[in-house]
Amino acid sequence: MLLGLRSEWFSKECSYTVQGEKDYKDLFFLPSLSISYQPSEDLHFSLSGANKVSLPSFGELTPIVTYLNQYSYIIGNPLLKPTIKYDFGFDITWKNKFNVKFEYNQVLKYTYANLKKFGQFSGMLTYSDYLFNRHTINFSTGILVPNAKISYRDGALYRSTPSYYAQIFTNWKLGKIVDFAVSYIFQSKSYDKADTYSATHNLGCNLSIIPKKNRLFINLQVNDILNKATGNWETNYGYIRNQQFNNADSRNITLSLRYVFNSFKSIKHGSSNSEEIDRL
Repeated sequence: MLLGLRSEWFSKECSYTVQGEKDYKDLFFLPSLSISYQPSEDLHFSLSGANKVSLPSFGELTPIVTYLNQYSYIIGNPLLKPTIKYDFGFDITWKNKFNVKFEYNQVLKYTYANLKKFGQFSGMLTYSDYLFNRHTINFSTGILVPNAKISYRDGALYRSTPSYYAQIFTNWKLGKIVDFAVSYIFQSKSYDKADTYSATHNLGCNLSIIPKKNRLFINLQVNDILNKATGNWETNYGYIRNQQFNNADSRNITLSLRYVFNSFKSIKHGSSNSEEIDRL
């Protein structure tokens, strides 16, 4: 069991008009809790909770007008206060193969859209194992349930529609030198605060051939076979409505050939230059 208490003191003085000035101070006490219990070698439980605070950035506070074009501009609000966030989680793991996780997040005074209160419940199930002690399979699925009230025109929009996602990855060893992998990611129509995202699908596959172990690598990758990996986005808040419709084709086929001239045994992998080593 781990218990913690962190304190943060915040003081701000700003001048947002010629005559107008604002000075306020905040003192936060942020507790945290973590409990872990393992009744057997195969079963593990954990419970966690934390209270966090984040300060608004300079761009969100500055009253300086920044023009995007000749018709529109953006300006910060110097009266924004810090955002308070509560996180709670519960986790179950069995044999390091099966995992169930539940989380609840709540935000107070969200500064970007000035939401008074926003909550989100999420649940996730993950399974990882080997088939016939040779092939790899990883599967995860989850649900997101928002809970928010947003100002829109003369009324309010309520965000409470759940969204779902699923992901599966399989790696098949077809021989000593051939591996074939398939991945699929699905995200249903989802809501995040004042934003709405359309459903997306991403199906891809990868073929790897290693004719000479640790020397010669041939790789063929196909991405976004369904051409539905890019979705649309929409925001409704106040009297503003923003929309973005994408017609992007992200499908591609990549063929790569790599030959290693030196094993680099004297260089330790996992260091800060690991990307350069892998590229060589």
